[in-house]
Amino acid sequence: MNAPEQIQQLHNQVAAAATFFGETFPEIHPNYYPGAAAAPAAPPPPVDQNTAGLFSAVQLSRDVPANVQADLETASRCMLNLTSLGTTYCQSRAAKANNPDLLFDTSVWKQVLVNYPLLGPFSFQNTGYKKTIRGVELSSEFLQSILGFATKGPLLGAFQSFIGSFGQKISAGVDSSSKPFHFASNTVFIDAQQVGNTLMVMPHLKMYFCDFTSKDRKVYSSCASATLIDVDLQYIEVDAIWNFELYKSDATVRAAFDKLVGASAVNKIEEATTFFSDTVS
Repeated sequence: MNAPEQIQQLHNQVAAAATFFGETFPEIHPNYYPGAAAAPAAPPPPVDQNTAGLFSAVQLSRDVPANVQADLETASRCMLNLTSLGTTYCQSRAAKANNPDLLFDTSVWKQVLVNYPLLGPFSFQNTGYKKTIRGVELSSEFLQSILGFATKGPLLGAFQSFIGSFGQKISAGVDSSSKPFHFASNTVFIDAQQVGNTLMVMPHLKMYFCDFTSKDRKVYSSCASATLIDVDLQYIEVDAIWNFELYKSDATVRAAFDKLVGASAVNKIEEATTFFSDTVS
């Protein structure tokens, strides 16, 4: 494929995404851009931290040249905006159907991911495990595994503070009723990898959709009693790479993409209390 054909393909991807998301965000529909008056936009919905799940942005590269750091920050912003677009779309679908479980429905999210412009092939992997834990351990142990990195040193305090309130929400959800508790996470990893003499920015999207049930067990001893939770966890892991280099390759593609993810009706996941961001390397 030559360069003009590739650029046209990128434009087609963004236009197709605008058509898909346009029902929820009229101002980004292709009929309204470029140059046409934007459709009236609804105010962005609040980020429901009780149902929207966990959002995180993690930079894996430290001490890079200033120009590469600028690209890392731009890529992070693009990915967070794209995630906000997808999350708001799913929230809208769930609200219209009066079915909050749609926010965690992988069939809905597959449609969203297929329509994310510049997103490479993605995989869905089913995994599960059973474990007995103390209730207070659920938030730190489970969320650390979901974020995909071990919290050490200075990062540990910030992370533990971050998950404190969210762990309470999870603990409230996994009670003795044994009803399934739904949970989702969107994590953006931003890395710079050496390719020849060039540092290339590699934004990486990892998502988890979890369903787990639990049963409480009271354990007594001569000293004290403790409540243990038997957790049966099933989760789907989604893995994908976003092509930042293609985003950089053409100014008109960047403008169309930025208009797509900048819809005024899109919520901002950074405003959620369940958002966490840091550099780990």
